[in-house]
Amino acid sequence: MTARYGAAEVPPAPYCWRYIHPEYGRYCVRPLKEEWIGARGTRRLYLLADGVPMRADGTIDPSPAHVLPGLVGAFLVTVEASGKPKFVAGTDAFMFGSFGESGAFEARFVKVGSDYHAWVFSSGGTWQGVSVGWYHILAPHADRFVDLSKIPTIREEDQAHRYSIEFVPAPSHVYALTVTQLSDAADTKPRRFVVPFNYRHWRYEMPRGPSTAGEL
Repeated sequence: MTARYGAAEVPPAPYCWRYIHPEYGRYCVRPLKEEWIGARGTRRLYLLADGVPMRADGTIDPSPAHVLPGLVGAFLVTVEASGKPKFVAGTDAFMFGSFGESGAFEARFVKVGSDYHAWVFSSGGTWQGVSVGWYHILAPHADRFVDLSKIPTIREEDQAHRYSIEFVPAPSHVYALTVTQLSDAADTKPRRFVVPFNYRHWRYEMPRGPSTAGEL
């Protein structure tokens, strides 16, 4: 954390690492979740960090504005048997959600490929009665973490349907997704379709016409 964000500050200020976003201002960043992979030799540490907005006096903002997203940092470090760490990939600041809340506190560590892992969660908000939300699948790619998902939880232009996702294990580098479209109408059956991973864009993309494309 110190290598990415600089020295942490101590009380009386909140104990956390500071990050200044060029658009949204100051954030107090702390480690949120960690996961270790491997037992012998080299182990891999996946670390997820969470940041909340701060006020000008250095205290955490208890009532951030609706337009302020939460901050998420994601990092991968390998640790050799000798204990020597090596930085592999990291992104300091994804900006997700609203009211300073990113949704990352609900993140699950998921196997999304043959030897590929990601943090999976959703974020969104409601503006003037209209809800919008997205799934986030944060995984390493080259020396950074990227969001593999362009899959919504709910669309601005379609408030009658919501979506759930499930990974489809297969002998491939990155699994496909099964996306289920759920309707608010009680007499409408769920619709399921497959979203393969787009290796060119390195993400999952909702196909056009999801009611028919790849439907199961």
